[in-house]
Amino acid sequence: MTAFLAIYFSQKETSKVYVTDNQARQQVDSLRSALGKTAEQMCQSQEAQNTMQSHLGELNDTIISLNTANSRLRSAEMEREARQKMVDDAIAEGLRIIDATNAATHLEQHIDTVSSSKYVWLDWHNITVQGERKMPEYMNSIRNRFTSKELSEIEYALKEHCHNYENRIRARLEKVGTFIYLIETP
Repeated sequence: MTAFLAIYFSQKETSKVYVTDNQARQQVDSLRSALGKTAEQMCQSQEAQNTMQSHLGELNDTIISLNTANSRLRSAEMEREARQKMVDDAIAEGLRIIDATNAATHLEQHIDTVSSSKYVWLDWHNITVQGERKMPEYMNSIRNRFTSKELSEIEYALKEHCHNYENRIRARLEKVGTFIYLIETP
């Protein structure tokens, strides 16, 4: 049978066999080239995958760092808010004490009944500062719970409240007459 094939192929045109053989070689070369490119792309793909995994690892580390920092910031903010609430509560308590002390003097009720400066209590100024006189006692009672900055904030708010109260009393007394010149002493 081999002889038969040899005779058969020898009778065929050699150019057609050569073209077929040439085409086969070209296809083999093309396949080799494609395989080489595929292998190169696979290597590049593996390198890209390794690089991507490295970047993902770095990104994961960054996310963990950001989450940790965010958690610390959130904790610090919660602490700051808690401290501010303590300060606000201390101010509210101080205002309550000052207002209760001022109310106990009955100065505002007296002013409402005054029709002339001659009926104004001579010691009205001393009476208006009764609430303010409670401040040192109150500030001493809370001193250990607050920082110096917080204490300053509390004291400022309480003094401002006392100042506003005194100004409100002055304004109401000024409507009565020229008492200020009669009552104020150096």
